[in-house]
Order: sequence, then C-alpha cells, then structure tokens
Amino acid sequence: GLKKLEGKPLELLLRGQDTGDDPMLILRCTSEGFELLDVVNMIATSELYQQGEMVKRITGKSVRTVRRLLKEGAFVRLDTPQSI
Repeated sequence: GLKKLEGKPLELLLRGQDTGDDPMLILRCTSEGFELLDVVNMIATSELYQQGEMVKRITGKSVRTVRRLLKEGAFVRLDTPQSI
C-alpha cells in the first residue's frame, strides 16, 4: 500500500494547476503523459483508489518497483494510454 495523502486527487495530479482557466489543460497533460510521482500522489488520496492494485493497473509496475523508482529519483512519465 501507499501512505494516504490529503488533498483533492485532480489538484495533486495537476500539481495545483487551475483547470478553470484552461479547459484543454487535462487533454494536454494526458497526451504528454502524467509524471509517475503525480499519479502515485493522486492514488494515495483514497483507499478506494488503492484497492485492486490500481498502481499496477495504471503503470504496469508493482508498488515495490514504483517505490524504488521514486526513491532513486528516477523521472518517469506515463505514456498517453496509461495517463488516460
């Protein structure tokens, strides 16, 4: 599992960017691919998101591998299908 974080999932995923000013922001971010750390932070906001190995379903990597990548400081960007 992941440590639970406080905050709104979308705000964490978008690093606090306001979607109200730019309705195309989510589309652009999705096509560029979200950063792994931002996705993990979004998932960590809810126990519901953490059920059913959501991290593995989204990233294709185990929670253990994701933790190792984040600990190493690896910059990992999800591809478009993973971000969708």
